[in-house]
Amino acid sequence: MFVELRPGTTPEEAWQILNSLSMGAQNVLAGIGPDQNRARYLDWVEQAEGQLRNVFADPRVWEGLYSDIHWQIRRMGNEEPRPLPLMKLELGRQEERFERLQVGMHEIRNWVGRSSSQCVVIDTNVLLHYVPPDQIDWSEVVGSDEDVRLIVPLRVVNELDDKKYARDNKISKRARSVLSQVGNALLASDSAPAEITDGVSLEVAPISEPRERPLDADSEILACCLTLAPYAPGLLLATGDTAMRIRAQQLGIDTKTLPDTYLRSNPTSS
Repeated sequence: MFVELRPGTTPEEAWQILNSLSMGAQNVLAGIGPDQNRARYLDWVEQAEGQLRNVFADPRVWEGLYSDIHWQIRRMGNEEPRPLPLMKLELGRQEERFERLQVGMHEIRNWVGRSSSQCVVIDTNVLLHYVPPDQIDWSEVVGSDEDVRLIVPLRVVNELDDKKYARDNKISKRARSVLSQVGNALLASDSAPAEITDGVSLEVAPISEPRERPLDADSEILACCLTLAPYAPGLLLATGDTAMRIRAQQLGIDTKTLPDTYLRSNPTSS
């Protein structure tokens, strides 16, 4: 499970919070009776929500505390025959959930750490309306001579797939061409970063689609940037879309605008 951290929160801080909550969960059921254990469990949930809200931006992280079993525990009365096993089950589930969050964080860190290149996320606008990525001088765009790692969010691939069936024949043709270029590069690289030109690689971000896919594709692309940014200092978003650039800057995401010299001769030409 890949989730976005709050701005200013480091992965280490989030990791420590998850560790602390897991250890706390193991000590919740130390009361002398069902009522006291239930009260201790409910206190732990409330404290956990506050701590998770402080470090994670994705509401799924704290909303997951309130499972069906949680509400069953909350409604318990004195007539409940065996309350302790139910609370143990729920606390165990939460520990497993926190572990999955940590695994996701570890996977992102490892993925980012495969390369020391400058991470640059590119959006649909770049792939559709500018020359192919291997024809762009990314050193000029980034303003640095270091190697560049181009990252394509999965939502961008989905958008290109949709554009294949656009009524505008030129747009559909271009989307098919871009998808072919991107797909061939990735397949040839066996899931590793695909080198498309000297010092420039291309790959799809490992972050899957969210549970509730936003209608606004830009929101999902920005969320991808925010999820990767704590693990990839200096991450940039390259776009030619003014609205996207403004939204990114409002979220604290550094952006780079591709020079007009890299625009295709006509925004709807092949």
